Amino acid sequence: MRRHPWALTIALLGCRHDDAAHGGTEGSSGAVDTTAATSSAADAGSSGADEGSSGSDGTTTGAPDEPPPTTVSRAAVLADIGAPQLVAVRKSPTQLGDATQQDRCIALLPQLAGLPFLGNAYTCTIFHPNVLDALPDPQQRRTYFAAGFEEVRTMIGAEHVGSRRLTLEIGLDLLDAEPQRVHDYLAAMLEGARAARLPVIVNLDAVNWWSRRPDLWNFFDPAQPGYDPANLDNVEWIGQTGDGAPQVFWRNWGSQIRVATPIPNLSSPKLRAAIGEVLDDVLPQLVALQRELAHDEQYLFGGVIIGTELSIGVNHYYYADGNARLAEDPACDPGLPLSPGCPGGGPCGAYNHGQCPPDFASSPSGGAMQVGWHGALDLGLSVPPGRAELDAIVHDYVAFLAARITDAGLPATKIYSHTGGTFGAAGPHGYEAAYVPSVVPGWSMYFGGATDPAASIGEYVEANDDRRVLPWASPEWLPFDPSGGATADAWQTAIEDSLDYRNNRMISVANWEGISVAGAAVAALGSVMSSPRADACAVIAREVIGQADTADGVRLRLSDGTPDGATYFTASSSPVLGATGTLATIDTVNAMLEPGATTHDVPLPPAGQTTWVQVVTDGCTRDGAPQRTVSPLFAITAQGRDGSVPAGDTVLFASRGLPHATLTWTLPAGASAVMLELAREPEFVAIDEAIDVVGVAGWVRDGFDDAHPLYARLVVDGASSNTVVLR
Repeated sequence: MRRHPWALTIALLGCRHDDAAHGGTEGSSGAVDTTAATSSAADAGSSGADEGSSGSDGTTTGAPDEPPPTTVSRAAVLADIGAPQLVAVRKSPTQLGDATQQDRCIALLPQLAGLPFLGNAYTCTIFHPNVLDALPDPQQRRTYFAAGFEEVRTMIGAEHVGSRRLTLEIGLDLLDAEPQRVHDYLAAMLEGARAARLPVIVNLDAVNWWSRRPDLWNFFDPAQPGYDPANLDNVEWIGQTGDGAPQVFWRNWGSQIRVATPIPNLSSPKLRAAIGEVLDDVLPQLVALQRELAHDEQYLFGGVIIGTELSIGVNHYYYADGNARLAEDPACDPGLPLSPGCPGGGPCGAYNHGQCPPDFASSPSGGAMQVGWHGALDLGLSVPPGRAELDAIVHDYVAFLAARITDAGLPATKIYSHTGGTFGAAGPHGYEAAYVPSVVPGWSMYFGGATDPAASIGEYVEANDDRRVLPWASPEWLPFDPSGGATADAWQTAIEDSLDYRNNRMISVANWEGISVAGAAVAALGSVMSSPRADACAVIAREVIGQADTADGVRLRLSDGTPDGATYFTASSSPVLGATGTLATIDTVNAMLEPGATTHDVPLPPAGQTTWVQVVTDGCTRDGAPQRTVSPLFAITAQGRDGSVPAGDTVLFASRGLPHATLTWTLPAGASAVMLELAREPEFVAIDEAIDVVGVAGWVRDGFDDAHPLYARLVVDGASSNTVVLR
């Protein structure tokens, strides 16, 4: 860990009108069109509803006593819909402003003119909660944070190629500010992301910084805010009881720093409840962002990262008699080189107080005091805690947060864990701590481990066939010292080698403030995002993007696949996932789809029951093992029926859910006249819009609400398709 972490994601929708009836293959990308989300139906070749367009039967659209529909339409991209491979950079919030850089930054980002200047030589837009104080006006905040996305995109110069998307990682410290301030900061960043039309991935960190929550950790000082002896339950111990529990700890993020708060006990029920209270506000904001995106915009929400280098002891180590050092000059802290006037002596006499800095390659404690006792006791694990117990504590915390996130409604396929690196067989952690079924495990990777992933995470990834195909990530990745003189070619090789190792779904280069001034690093990212290496390959998950009723079930439309991929269509009566993140019980459908197939039929479940569908996609085989991705679960229930699919090759599919619906279709070969008709009643007596969709892959409908549902059908060479209702 190099600096205080924060996370987001960047990319821009490119609308593409394909020549074929179905969308293009993986790797194709459309022209960048920043107006895509607001272009009217008329812009795409249809007559606007505002003026009353004519339906195929000559009926005038829109009743005169009703307002015209407030919908907006655009062409949908049916390839590249699933989760892409993310090439991220992370903004750090620890930098101070430098007004001498204002002219440079305004030249780069003209939208910053007229705003209070908060940049410096490393970044023109510092991301920190203090920005809220400097920019009290919501519109100024929106402009400022949007500029933060634009800064990265502008300097790197490319954002989408093949199955990759450039990403800006930001972070959110859940317990290092008052809950309202956490809310306001996240809201401002998400508004910036919306304005920039770029994706966002948010790091949810609750354990590295919690100074502003003494109500959780002050068990020792009645004269200070938050005092409660019961807070001893929320902090880590160095023995069987809380006697001598740390009131301070140290970490080394490039150099040792003292942190004057206790060490959090990851297993504490009260701590988890406090985290849950903040998540009850944070997660609905993220769910709202994810749900307002249509299928072809889902990449704009990159997901969430659980924690920042989650570990026991590594980022929260404690020296013997550490509490007594709080009153001393930090220059005399243990583990620092011996300073004049500071106590020395002993076998580590070169260091203050005769205490060497931790060596985590030697033991789980690194030679400092072993923490993790409290977490182990809370979970019923053995003490003193060893590597297995420390892994179990971290794993349990990852599972706790993952469950909260999925219960809130976010897809498990967009959840990444982030644990610290390992330090060999004698160190405090193994790689297994990061893995929870369906969550993408992630680890910090620096220098040699970042340039050669097989030399670091290979012991975990190559352990068995399942692991070779499962996704992994590095939410904190840096192969070189940015000021160390590495060439652009070396940077690009390191990035490509990591992205192309097994099933990598994300790297996040740490940090933007360091690499932004390293021309070689920025140039390499530009090359990675515009002209990837010839062997670059990543699989985008195929997903269910629409449904249509059949006589006795549902026909599902899948996003487009690739010629060299394999698609497995599975369905179950239970949503429980197994160890590999796939359905644990497959008792309804288990089929390998033919190459090019984009639909599959599923029987309608009995009333009151649900069928859970998951699509598994394999591709990009390396050394006998493919990359594997899984779709979010799709639920089918017995409910009111739309128009059943008629005989023939014309079928209209719809994804349902406010405020968007994606319409897709299959058409007979040689179809020449294809109109998409929209009406406010299922009989189509009055047509609101008749849209010529010849050559268009699909259509996204925005802006309707449940009080005014729309009905849709295709008319192909005079024959009508099934009817679907958009709600």
